[in-house]
Amino acid sequence: MYYRYLLAGVIPLASVAEVFAEAPNILFILSDDHTSQTWGIYGGILADYAGADAPEGSQGRSFRDNLRGDTPDDWRTSIYYRYWTQHKERPAHIGVRTDRYKLIFLYGNRLDMTGSTDYVSQPSWEFYDLQEDPYEDHNAYNDPQYQNIIKQMKKEMMRLRTETGDTDASRPVMLDILRAQGL
Repeated sequence: MYYRYLLAGVIPLASVAEVFAEAPNILFILSDDHTSQTWGIYGGILADYAGADAPEGSQGRSFRDNLRGDTPDDWRTSIYYRYWTQHKERPAHIGVRTDRYKLIFLYGNRLDMTGSTDYVSQPSWEFYDLQEDPYEDHNAYNDPQYQNIIKQMKKEMMRLRTETGDTDASRPVMLDILRAQGL
C-alpha cells in the first residue's frame, strides 16, 4: 500500500503524518525540489535501510548511525554543492557549507546547461555565518572578521570539487572564471 508514495515521489506534507500514524516504521526524507540531487545525497541511507549496497555514483553515505546519536569519527565536516542552471532569480553557483558557515560563488554563466536562460551576471560571492545569521539575511563576504575563514572555505570548496570530480575540465569558460577569482 505505501509503495505508491515512493513511486509518486512527492506527497503533501499533511499526508506524512497520516501515513506515519498508520505505519510508524516508514522512513520519510523531506527534501527540496532537486530530486536528482536527492539520490546522490540520500542514496546511502536509503540503501542502508533497505539492506542493500549504496547506488554506484552516490556521493553520500548512510547517516543512520548519526540519527541514533553516534556520529562516526571520520564524518565529513563540510559539503560541496552545485546549482547548474543560470537564471536571473537564481544564478548558477557552487558552494561549500559547514555546520556554521556557508560560502557561495555565483559564477554567472550558463555554461550551455539545459534549462538555463541566456541571462549573464557578474561573478560574485556570498558568505553567511549561520550561527549569527541563520536566515542568511546579511552577506558577510566583505566583513574583515571573516576573511581567514573565507580563505579556508575557498580552499575546502576547491578540494571538494576535486574529490567529487566536478573539475570543469571540459569547460574552459568556467576555468577562466575561476582563475579570475584566484581559484
